[in-house]
Amino acid sequence: DVKIYNRVDCGAYCTSLLNQFTIEVLDNGMNVVSSQAYDDTAPAMIHLQMGNVEGSYVRISVPDGYLCLAEVEVYGNKLYDFPTFSPTNIPTTVPSLSPKPNLALHRPAQQSSIAGGAGADLAVDGNTNGNFGEGSVTHTSGGSNWWMVDLQVIASIRDVKIYNRINCGSQCTSLLNQFVIEVLDYDMQIVSSHAHDDTAGAIIHLQMGNVEGSYIRISVSDKYLVLAEVEVYGTMLSPTIPKLNLALGKPAQQSSTAEVAVAGLAVDGNTNGNFGEGSVTHTSGGSNWWMVDLQVIASIRDVKIY
Repeated sequence: DVKIYNRVDCGAYCTSLLNQFTIEVLDNGMNVVSSQAYDDTAPAMIHLQMGNVEGSYVRISVPDGYLCLAEVEVYGNKLYDFPTFSPTNIPTTVPSLSPKPNLALHRPAQQSSIAGGAGADLAVDGNTNGNFGEGSVTHTSGGSNWWMVDLQVIASIRDVKIYNRINCGSQCTSLLNQFVIEVLDYDMQIVSSHAHDDTAGAIIHLQMGNVEGSYIRISVSDKYLVLAEVEVYGTMLSPTIPKLNLALGKPAQQSSTAEVAVAGLAVDGNTNGNFGEGSVTHTSGGSNWWMVDLQVIASIRDVKIY
């Protein structure tokens, strides 16, 4: 995604300068790979979803008038470093990414409630023993029943193994006959949901279709949620949750500059939209565009324009 922070010190006149603009993503050969036209009443901050398009530059242009930007923030996943040599040597595929055997192991976990001291972390302790008396099985206390693990990475999630409680036969295992498993992204938005409705065995093995996410949540209704272990398998895409702004402090340029309102002011980390405070860009008319070089090849999720 991209966030664009608008100029705000002269009211609707200032913000209206971004009522119509075009935002483009370019690859490291400066070829346009995505183009989106914005045509709406612009607020102080414009938040654009970019669809995880892969690129290295973000360019914003307006058809006439001036282009003023308080800040541009670009969010996404860094795929690999920008080549420092000829564009003809651009890698054609993303380099191999290291798989983790069990992405959930020893990760932070939580659940809706706790019965008998059987907390959420017992399902990610590496012990698959389903005998509750052995002390490695979670247990909620009723009401709203859910369990969740934070993988602390962004991952392509291939499959999930759920180890059931087994020490009381079908009375125990049947507690997982019906449940919902969800994958959530790093913003805690649900990106995948699967309802399980079948006779549960000692191990339930679910194919997740390589969905990209950061959290796994399991929930049941009208009964307790009991888990011996939850294992998550897939490929780690990013070693940390990328809340980072890929554009921050990167080289920027624009078509022209009015006064001293240079392109770099839109990537200085200051979202103050008051022009007099000295952190808003301004072109001088004619052909109006602004562009940042991310200096990496990235999967661009969204853009914020202030």
